[in-house]
Amino acid sequence: MKYSKLDLQERREKVLEILSGVKKIEMWASNPEYTYPDGEAKGIERTIRVSVPVLFTRVESVARSGMSRTISVYAIRESEPLNISHIIAPLAGGSYVPDLRAVRIGGCGMDMGFALICNLSYALFGNERGIKQEWM
Repeated sequence: MKYSKLDLQERREKVLEILSGVKKIEMWASNPEYTYPDGEAKGIERTIRVSVPVLFTRVESVARSGMSRTISVYAIRESEPLNISHIIAPLAGGSYVPDLRAVRIGGCGMDMGFALICNLSYALFGNERGIKQEWM
């Protein structure tokens, strides 16, 4: 199914709104653009502490060939899991499967839940580390 650019922009805004209210985790990240207060050490890679949202994934099914997975994605809001698979599917490069309420993503030989969230993070923030993924 093809999505219009307007539809994708609306989905992006909706996901960003959801992520603003989900559980966040503190983690260390590299920041190659870090500049010391005196401005002399520009470009030296530094490690900084950042707070990123966490999304939870669960494999709902695996194709017989093993070449694709159907994975549901949840955000925890107010201590309740919220299935956001239908919103993120086109942003994360997958297709939505209504029967399983999950995203179908092709690939094997790697952590496909991680790949799904990395794709989403790249679509939203322009980098793969903007969202943390954990398995349910």
